[in-house]
Amino acid sequence: MIAPGISVSPTPTTNLSIEYGFARRLTDDDAAYAGGMRAYAGTQNVPGHEIGGLLRVVGSWSVTEHVTLFLNYEHLAVGDVLEHARLPSGSYGYVGATFRY
Repeated sequence: MIAPGISVSPTPTTNLSIEYGFARRLTDDDAAYAGGMRAYAGTQNVPGHEIGGLLRVVGSWSVTEHVTLFLNYEHLAVGDVLEHARLPSGSYGYVGATFRY
């Protein structure tokens, strides 16, 4: 995967990062893999090299020196490999907090 991105800090307490990854596999006779080397079911039997494109947006805000809130959103747009395996695009998002004492 190649994933160019940019990160900016509009204020001293906030940060925003955006990247777009281009995921490809090297050979047609291997499966396509997600994070943690988990194979996408059925992808070892389909032609193509393009797994898909992954948009990732991450934002954080340091509310105080002890509390940081963050937001993460990811969207995988399927490429020809996942499309031939009849797997859909998908999104994932979460909000979290870090408390330091």
